[in-house]
Amino acid sequence: MTDFSDSAEHLDLRAAVREITAAHGPADYAEHARQATPQDGLWSDLAKAGFVGINVPAAYGGGGAGMTELALVAEESAAGGCPMLLLLVSSAIAVEVLARHGSDAQRRQWLPGLADGEIKLAFAITEPDAGSNSHGISTTAVRDGDEWVLRGSKYYISGIDQSAAVLTVARTGTDESTGRARISLFLIPTDAPGLSWTPIEMAAQIPDRQFTVFFDDVRVPAGALVGGEGQGLAPLFDGLNPPRSASASAGTRWPPRPGMPPPGRFGALPSAPTRPWPTRWPGPGSPWRPQLCSTPRRPGGTTTASRPGNRRTWPSTPPPRRPARPSTRPSRPTAGMGWPPSTAWFRCGEWPGCSGSPRSTRRWC
Repeated sequence: MTDFSDSAEHLDLRAAVREITAAHGPADYAEHARQATPQDGLWSDLAKAGFVGINVPAAYGGGGAGMTELALVAEESAAGGCPMLLLLVSSAIAVEVLARHGSDAQRRQWLPGLADGEIKLAFAITEPDAGSNSHGISTTAVRDGDEWVLRGSKYYISGIDQSAAVLTVARTGTDESTGRARISLFLIPTDAPGLSWTPIEMAAQIPDRQFTVFFDDVRVPAGALVGGEGQGLAPLFDGLNPPRSASASAGTRWPPRPGMPPPGRFGALPSAPTRPWPTRWPGPGSPWRPQLCSTPRRPGGTTTASRPGNRRTWPSTPPPRRPARPSTRPSRPTAGMGWPPSTAWFRCGEWPGCSGSPRSTRRWC
């Protein structure tokens, strides 16, 4: 059986991150979240201890560790009440892409700063009409001599206002055999002419803001291309997988630290509340959904209309069942008419006076 317990080294790493995070804590996070300002103090303290660049290769000044150690840093900082969003973007995505697919010049330029936490990198893939589907993106990069010209926009880009550069996914052509986009990655300095962004007003209060980013004829040298032209899918997925494991670690820490609430609002946690009744209208074919001329279903609903598109509100406990009123046969069940009936439902043709015609089979028996 696989042993998933932490090693002594990992326990020491957890304890160190926990101690640094405790000096800031949930109150500091909440204050920065209300003001929509990043937790630069916590970031700086983690960086000085070598935890922000823990997965940067040792040859470039990093810790030389892997994603397991970075996930532990993300987990413990979140368990201490200070989840670090840019840790998942800059340290997980950008570092992994550059370490595996960046050129020697790109690694020498960017990895040392990422190792000591002096710089951050943003990541831009999401678009208003494509989401994160890389094959549907419309941002283009066109070769013009020794430069690339980028045009388009990105949506919900985290922390670009704090970043020195943004790792951008763009379309550089179309595969004639499949018709899909040929994807390339570019590392674009945030001070490049033509690059701009506007903040997105969010209901959630977090320190790191989200932005819509615009590329208006942004020119970058050929050396800004990460990997080969049209070969961006491999580095893209090498960059997208690490933050998934790190964010999962940050969001599922159990048990929580003393005095901290359980992580998440839902899920199979020991203290997660349960409800005996569904809170939304079930999908087609569900036994909870009212069927026309059907056998009895589970009681307890308060019916407002029988059309499947309408929602049903279920109480926390089943209400008492009301007696049926068989003197009339409504075309649809309505509130206040004794629905659902206390007796078994009739099948088509069994209800007194039901002819079993196509018209009657579409009505409630």
